[in-house]
Amino acid sequence: MSDGSGRPLLRMAEREQTTSPLTPEDAAAIASLAPKVTVEPTDKPGVFRIVATSWVGSVGLPSLRLAIEPKIDRANFVRLMARGERTWLVDAENRYAPDAIVYLVCDLFAKAAERAVRTGVLHEYDERREDLGYVRGRLDVVRLARRHGFVPPVPVVVAERTADVWANRMLVQASLALMRAGVGAARVRRLRRILAVLGDAGVGLDAAVPRSAALVVNRLNRHYAAALELARLVLEGQGIDRHQGETRATSFLVDMERLYEDYVGDVLTRELARAGLTVRRQVWHYLDEGRRIAMRPDLVVLRAGRPVAVVDAKYKRLARGEHPDNGDVFQLATYGERLGVDLAVLVYPEAVREEYRLRIPLAVRLQTFVLPIEGDAAAWRRHERELGRQVIDLLRGGERGLRRLDGKSRDEEAAR
Repeated sequence: MSDGSGRPLLRMAEREQTTSPLTPEDAAAIASLAPKVTVEPTDKPGVFRIVATSWVGSVGLPSLRLAIEPKIDRANFVRLMARGERTWLVDAENRYAPDAIVYLVCDLFAKAAERAVRTGVLHEYDERREDLGYVRGRLDVVRLARRHGFVPPVPVVVAERTADVWANRMLVQASLALMRAGVGAARVRRLRRILAVLGDAGVGLDAAVPRSAALVVNRLNRHYAAALELARLVLEGQGIDRHQGETRATSFLVDMERLYEDYVGDVLTRELARAGLTVRRQVWHYLDEGRRIAMRPDLVVLRAGRPVAVVDAKYKRLARGEHPDNGDVFQLATYGERLGVDLAVLVYPEAVREEYRLRIPLAVRLQTFVLPIEGDAAAWRRHERELGRQVIDLLRGGERGLRRLDGKSRDEEAAR
């Protein structure tokens, strides 16, 4: 099978492995992506074992293209990307061809970026101090006071309206990253139109992007929120981009674990707010008093500013009768004990036919829940409300009548 450029196409699914002949250049390019994708030699010369993790997307190698597919279908992958206030990006008719993941991401980003710049390119006022032969802007009173008399050049503060702000630089760099990843001529033209608007606004194409920056959403910039969140995912997904002679290796990979964690966080933030609870994400805490052993739970639920529960989202299957991994239990129990909460919750994406509840001597209750990422939009919304309700019920101390996501309560199950 070919990828359309004449190179063979090798497909595999996330968390699977396969063997394939690779050139030394191909093997070296994949090795540079570890631990997202790993490559190991086999007993056969020139044949390697490729092992995929939770990262999905494509890797363009000198001799072939590797496509790592998510285990969920395209429509549900898009819903996971376009969650919360970005649901307007979802095609209601689910017209998603089995194209490369990078194409889907590019289409979502381009749609969000086009809407952002069409609504209005963000500008800020940039102040700079100058010495001029005339008064422009406002006088720099502090520097003027240090001088002996009002003698030119005059110290002034000039404020100019500029679009060279980090939000626009994020959109520029994400557009360039997608073009490098290889998204086809039609999508490149679409991205170039976005770059043309931002270029006219004075944003340098090679401007550095401050990764620590975060958008404080208000009424003036809310139209950028969806585009910036997708831009962040794009910039995190870019990988190798190197030339070796006449060949080029590129990659674009999306972390499904991170997507699912973000989705669970969005759902609980929204649903628990109905009960006056707030959710803090990925906040650093320390296990020891010397602050040497750091820990960072996915989510901490607070009531009136005090932690009352800790939540971890696990993008993996918990089969019928299977207990959570010991490592997951130890980690979550440690979080609960350190934060002084008695409820620890593990959330999984695949249907579990029985709940797993554990009372630990540390007085931490462990509860597993399921938030599926399958079905239509109505099913997703129903599951989201149910997860929020069950967590609220546990925090209120109500354990009888808690319903599982398949609609059966524990009382009903016991009666059977």
